[in-house]
Order: sequence, then C-alpha cells, then structure tokens
Amino acid sequence: MRLDETVVRAAAALLPKAQRATRREEWSADLEHCAELGLTRREVTAGVLAAALADGLGWRTPIGRSRWLAAGSIVVVLGLASVPVSAVAAYAIDRARGVVTTELGADGTTREVHWKDYPGRVDHGPNGWTEVDPAGLLAAPSAEEALADAQALVTALEGALSAEFGLEWPSSARVAWPYEPYPMQNGYGGASLLVTLNSPASLSARVDAAQLPRERALEVLAEVAGRHGYGPPVLDFDRPWFGADEARAFGGDTLETAAIAPGLIEGPHGAWLAFSIEDPSRLDDPDAAHPGAADIGDEESGARVTLAWGATLLPAAAREEFAARLRAFTDYPRPEPLISD
Repeated sequence: MRLDETVVRAAAALLPKAQRATRREEWSADLEHCAELGLTRREVTAGVLAAALADGLGWRTPIGRSRWLAAGSIVVVLGLASVPVSAVAAYAIDRARGVVTTELGADGTTREVHWKDYPGRVDHGPNGWTEVDPAGLLAAPSAEEALADAQALVTALEGALSAEFGLEWPSSARVAWPYEPYPMQNGYGGASLLVTLNSPASLSARVDAAQLPRERALEVLAEVAGRHGYGPPVLDFDRPWFGADEARAFGGDTLETAAIAPGLIEGPHGAWLAFSIEDPSRLDDPDAAHPGAADIGDEESGARVTLAWGATLLPAAAREEFAARLRAFTDYPRPEPLISD
C-alpha cells in the first residue's frame, strides 16, 4: 500500500464512526483521480489531513484511545510525507471564513450571508443535519434555571433509588453544583451563543448485585424522571450505532449480560440524563480487555448506579442578543453545516 493511501486510512479513523467509510471512499477516489482534478497526490493528501484533523479532533469532542492512536499515526506519516504547507494553509483559510451563501432578496438584489455569525447551532446527525430550534431555545428556561431544576431531579432520583434499594450516595447531588458553561460552535465555523452544561457525576456506593435488580432500577428511573417531564429510559444496547466494539467495551450487549448497562433519558428542551448500572461480576472473563468495564476497577465489587445530567441552552444574559442576531438570518434557508465544527 502506498504511503498516501495509508494516510487516507489513518485520517478516516479520526472521524466519527458513521462518517469513516464514506469519507475513506471519497478520499481514496480523490487520490485515484487527482490528475483529473488538477491536483497532485501530495496536495490531495494535504487536504485529507487538514480535514481529518479539523473534523476529527475538534476542540469540543472527547477523543477516544483509537482516535489518539490514529492521530499519532498521522503525525508520523506527516514527518515522512513532507506535505506542502500551502495546501493545508489554503484549507485552513477557507474554513476560517466559515460557510457563506449568496441569497436573493425580495428587491432582486443579492447579498452574501456569513453564517459564521449565526447565533444558534446546526449539526450533523444520524439522519442528516438538524438545527437546534431557535424558538424552542427562547421558550426554554435559561441555562442557569435548568441547572437548578436538574439538580432537583437528580436529588429526587437518588432519594427514590435509596428508598427502593438502600443505596447510599457518597457523591451526592445535594452538594451544590457549580455553574460551568461550556462554549459551543454554531456548525458554520463560528461561535454560538448556546452553552452546554454537564452536571457532576453522581455515583452510588456499591451494594450486593442481588440488592439492585436492573429491571426494577429502570422502572424507578422512569417513574421519577417522568414526573419531571422526561421520557422513558433508552439503553445504549438498543441504539442503531451499538455494535461489537461497544459490546466489548461494556462487557456485553444486553441488560442481562453487560457489566455496564448504560443509557439515556431525554428531557424537555433538549436536556438529557445519562445513567449506568454497573456490576463487574457479570464479566465472563475479568482478565479480558473491556475498555469501558475497566473503569469499574480491579478491586471493586458490587453493583452501583451512576447519574449525570446535561443540556445545551441559552444563558440568561445571552437571550436578547440571540434574538437580535437571529433576525439577520430569519428569511434564509439554513445551509448544510460543516462536517464537524
């Protein structure tokens, strides 16, 4: 295999799993037909590297071990390939400009719309790209209010699980949560006014596995979350992206077999509650490689529940600016966002 083909494969490994096969195929075709595009194979490789590093190692995205390994491979190859800096610079300049469209106004004149200034958020999803509903954001509680409501939810969940199963919570939601907003990008190469909030993790003390039947634990989660306007719990095992790698990471692929049974409960206004029910005794082979289950710890035994809340919302101080800036984009259809921003 040629060196530039190796670069393409390593670069594709940096991307989210759903995009890897498609982008690898596209990039390989660009390499094969680069002369028809008026490019050299080295220039194509430079563009691939720039796109992979920008899209796969975005500053917001947690990087897993496999992606760090891929990044390391690319760094090694960069040293060998002598990629022209000009090709990467051209890509970076284009990305810095953000998404720009030309729109026709009611008076027949055209204007450039610089979507880098869009105050909301548009992102790719499993079924195409979607926009965080601007009207919904303005109707939702502020980020600060939502954080307080979420702490009340998690406190109620802790209490219900304690009453049902005798769980104790050394890391408890009753300790005041700090307000630590995480800035967001808008999907078009610019900063959004939205912020993401993530609660501290709430972990129960471990109990004997027989004391924590999983089906009943899910019922308790559903009952309490439902009273707060949240939907039913959905286990990761039931997600379309769950596959062999995930099963290996969690030590199984069903609620009955996995050492870690993770899931999500979707709430109002785009909030979510992540949970997991852990039981290391369910590992068939404790010495086998289970990346996620390894977090349980070699010397820990017993089952436990973990809870963590998050949401993407507008801070109170940003609401008026959001509404004002949004008006400049109201009359235009949303263009497709960047692959990862």
